[in-house]
Amino acid sequence: MNCLYCHYSAAKSPRAGIPPASLCMNCHRQVTASWDVTRTELETARQEGRPPRRIISAEMQKLYDALGLDDQLQPDASKEIQPIRWVKVHNLADYTRFDHRAHVSAGVKCQECHGPVETMDVIRQSADMSMGWCVRCHKDHKEIEGRKVSPSTDCAACHY
Repeated sequence: MNCLYCHYSAAKSPRAGIPPASLCMNCHRQVTASWDVTRTELETARQEGRPPRRIISAEMQKLYDALGLDDQLQPDASKEIQPIRWVKVHNLADYTRFDHRAHVSAGVKCQECHGPVETMDVIRQSADMSMGWCVRCHKDHKEIEGRKVSPSTDCAACHY
């Protein structure tokens, strides 16, 4: 799944942004637990000759609770809707700026900075995102997918 599906503002804005919970539900109305757990339930139900039960992971339950949904994933008037308390994982120093838009338009893959998030059960910071790490990337990248790029190493490009 393309990162920009959820973080669509990364292509148009300096910040990747947090998607609204309603966007999460485009997938998570059907995907309610990991494939391993879901597959096990499907196999068990088949062996027992019964319909499979919906398995909802603890992490998905947090989303459903925040949206005030019942067991059938329908709005429940008795439940209070509350914002999701996201935990910021990738942190830069306050005196720096990072423009996602510039990197996305240059063709830098999200995984270059964020690591293989598509394989992570829990998102973690995989690069130290230090000044040296960023400058090294800017100096090493002269071509991305066959296109010449010339990322700035000027201090003002990243520092206020």
